Amino acid sequence: MRILAVVLAALSVCACSMLNSSLLPQGPDSLGADGRPACESTTGSYNLSKTYLRVKVDLKGTTAQDHDKRLELAGVDILHRPDRDKGYCLDYAASPTAHDMVKIFKVREGRVLTKPTTANATPEPVQDAELAASGSGLLHAISTDAIDESAYILKTIIRTIFIGISGNPNFAETSAVQGRSVNGAAVNDRVVDVEYDPFDLAQSALVNSTLSQLGFCIILQGVTVPRDHGTIATYCDDPRRAVEKNIRMVNALRLAEDPPETLSSRGVFYRPRIPFTVLLFLNANRGSAQAKAKWELRGSEVVELENVSPILAIDVERAFFAERKTTVMFDQGALTNVCVFKTSELVQFVDVPLEIAKSMVALPANIIQVQIDQTAGQRNLLAAQNQLMQAEVRRLQAEQALTTTALGQALSKDESSKVAADAAKSQANQLIGDLLEDQLAAQEKDANSGIHELNGDFETTCPQANVKEITAGAL
Repeated sequence: MRILAVVLAALSVCACSMLNSSLLPQGPDSLGADGRPACESTTGSYNLSKTYLRVKVDLKGTTAQDHDKRLELAGVDILHRPDRDKGYCLDYAASPTAHDMVKIFKVREGRVLTKPTTANATPEPVQDAELAASGSGLLHAISTDAIDESAYILKTIIRTIFIGISGNPNFAETSAVQGRSVNGAAVNDRVVDVEYDPFDLAQSALVNSTLSQLGFCIILQGVTVPRDHGTIATYCDDPRRAVEKNIRMVNALRLAEDPPETLSSRGVFYRPRIPFTVLLFLNANRGSAQAKAKWELRGSEVVELENVSPILAIDVERAFFAERKTTVMFDQGALTNVCVFKTSELVQFVDVPLEIAKSMVALPANIIQVQIDQTAGQRNLLAAQNQLMQAEVRRLQAEQALTTTALGQALSKDESSKVAADAAKSQANQLIGDLLEDQLAAQEKDANSGIHELNGDFETTCPQANVKEITAGAL
């Protein structure tokens, strides 16, 4: 009996989670010295990531007295920020029979962060204030090894798209535009500099209302103008009016970005990034005295966004780290790879438990044990994430069918009100399910054709400098 007890204790150590996540404490008594919510665990807190677009438009001319100025879209930055509404304590579950060493790295001031200034220019360092705003609270790596951080992440790039796109060459309302300049420069005025969430349709409409007056319109395909909700030209002519007619999608996106809170869970939360297409439309005569012209597509770029992705959790089990040096890698809060070394050798196959993060009342969770071939980089991990998200899509779509059936039944007044509310929520879920289904299908198509290099701005392969040979095996 004593031997059995020892064996069971050993098994419990091997199987239990080393790291758990719980909501940041709320209330004035939970604030730390910096005025932000503090965690009891020494491993601290982290935030989920959220991506914003920063749009910059300049008014350019050859001299300060030049009345023939032109508008130019200086660029659209893709910025990963910490989602302050999705903060969690990272709780380390110590074991009396295990000797653990766990190091948590977060993106912070002092990291090497660069961005290009023009299409062909050498990247320049980002200012400290911008670096702190874009990185604070986002996970960088979780490791059981005394690693050199630079060995895993060489650089992080703020990606800029649509650089130096000229708009109307003879804009008639030059004085009005100059009056909105934020920097007061005489020759090269910054007339628009705004950052917004592309999945917040109200924010997008406000930004595009300003941009459309200058002849620009930015569309997130499948989101800004959903299927069967008018044309892009109609939207760009009057963005605010168009979004008022699309309240269902507005509410659906809001629900997807702010789902019911997961109180606590095993492992570490993150939102996987999936590719969306950003479209830029121009109207050369917009805002001028000339006849109205059509909106024309000027460019398209594929970017990776996570704002409405389901929240996933990677369970960091003690057995996962046993007698191995392991690093779970993140790109500004989004999981990108898992690197496991035994001495100086890279273990080829690693079993990683992933699941859809749900509230405790929604268990059992959909869990998948994925075997990652580390020599293949991140592709197996991406495939596993997609498999989980597709399962969530099917759940969202099935929920709509169930509530539709319930609405057709004879119910009491109270029951009917509840079912109607559930139906509105399930309709919103179906809209998001259909959107994610389209994006995942596009991602798979691009991956098979080799058109789109996923996470191309981030080094996701395990560092090879310390690897002598590949060792086959599984945890």
